[in-house]
Amino acid sequence: MHPVTPRGVRRYGRSSAVALAALGVLAGGVAVATPALALTAAPTAVVSAAATTYTATSSPTAATTPTAAAAASRLAAATRVTHTYLWSNRSTAQPGQTVKLTGKVTYGTNKARVRSQIVKLQVRSATAWKTIWTKRLSGNGYAVFWVKPARSTTYRLSYVGATSLGRSVSTREVITVKATPVKAAPKAAPVKAVPVSSRGARVVAAAAAQSGKWYRYGAAGPSYFDCSGLTQYVFKKFGVSLPHKANSQKSYGRPVSRASARPGDLIIFLSGGYGYHAAIYAGGGYMYDSPRPGQRVGKHKIWSSNVVFRRLV
Repeated sequence: MHPVTPRGVRRYGRSSAVALAALGVLAGGVAVATPALALTAAPTAVVSAAATTYTATSSPTAATTPTAAAAASRLAAATRVTHTYLWSNRSTAQPGQTVKLTGKVTYGTNKARVRSQIVKLQVRSATAWKTIWTKRLSGNGYAVFWVKPARSTTYRLSYVGATSLGRSVSTREVITVKATPVKAAPKAAPVKAVPVSSRGARVVAAAAAQSGKWYRYGAAGPSYFDCSGLTQYVFKKFGVSLPHKANSQKSYGRPVSRASARPGDLIIFLSGGYGYHAAIYAGGGYMYDSPRPGQRVGKHKIWSSNVVFRRLV
């Protein structure tokens, strides 16, 4: 027996039922559930080992495609944080004095050094940082800079970063430039008036007669003189033979104190115990000498207190 069906309704086989369901979708837009059919889900996207690279066997669905924020987060996670350092061999300096600045860059928890990467030494201007030196880190991970600041200057080191290493800058390194105040030379003790001997006056006159002649190293007159050449030339006129060297001349004659010195005495300037300049005392804190290259023989003020007086005539 066949089952009873409502009037006007035919029985259909399996293939007819599928066709009917399809027609129903086309005609009315209504999906008819067909338990007899097994639907295959679309293949999902496959993420490669690299956190920022994606491949897929078919078009990814909205659920499997990473958002821009997720991609940026994965990229940030793959970039290592770096730390940049800069230090100097001195915190204060004289104007124009050489200062050594050393820099390095590290990454990771074990502070491994970055090597052979570009770093920039920068100075702080009124409104911004200005790069003054671009250098590559050495094979051992350091970069050395030599600077000569004319005034107090703030420096920093900037690391530009790499594919897997993030950018970073060091803390500020300030070099304070201070000019050392020049100490005033000690005042010379007042010179007492001492009677001028006629022979001493003649020595002074002989020295004054050479005024205006140019200094020349190794010269002992009559047209040019160096310091010991002048004293040698003048005292020779009075029968005193001196060597042509200031340090040797300090052993001639007899010593006299500054207070007892009188015109015509030999003056030797000392550095420690070494005699480096010779002159003839003119009285009143003045002398006749041949100072240095570019200057002439003449009457000049005694500029140092570290001198000795020798009486030769």
